[in-house]
Amino acid sequence: MPCRSNNRDFDGPIWGGNMLLREVVQGSDGTLYTKFLSESLPQMSLLQMPEVEIPVGSKTVSYSDGKLIIDSPNGTSVASISDLPVNYRITMEIQPLSNYDEIGLFVRATDKRERGYKIELNANKESAFIYNTGINTVKDMRKTIILDLILKDEFIDMNINGKRSVINRLPEKKGQKLFFFLKNGSATIKNINIYQWNDKLW
Repeated sequence: MPCRSNNRDFDGPIWGGNMLLREVVQGSDGTLYTKFLSESLPQMSLLQMPEVEIPVGSKTVSYSDGKLIIDSPNGTSVASISDLPVNYRITMEIQPLSNYDEIGLFVRATDKRERGYKIELNANKESAFIYNTGINTVKDMRKTIILDLILKDEFIDMNINGKRSVINRLPEKKGQKLFFFLKNGSATIKNINIYQWNDKLW
């Protein structure tokens, strides 16, 4: 993947970059999918789950027993996690409970005004975006979604259901906060796991 000119998020690619590996798998109907190549990933350690922060007085968001429930039929609701490392991997299971417009994360955020990079899943449009880069024809996002996200230096790398991958190179923001968000719908987010690796080795 090429470097960005002037190390700016919206500037174009320049020569050179990094090699990123994918495994290609074939579905029962012959469709080809891509997922992370597990053999190329470093060994990671599971972090203790940080506190999930709910906005004061929120009637649309709750968290208990490892499950984040967002019921926001008329607008956008959020929850957050603070003091994350710059480099980490986060996995989760998203169970939509109704139709929704958008569900996802803001990563490398600082606060609500500086929300970092938007990770957006949209079942109506069958699209998935990392900030200003996305893919289309992403199927089955009204069913359970297994989301796997790796943040490493300038890279944000996402895989959906072990089938579709999208990556972006975003060098500017380095905030340590993450926001979960849901717009116009209801969902449960569970089995949230955050992993960290030794930066000296990888």
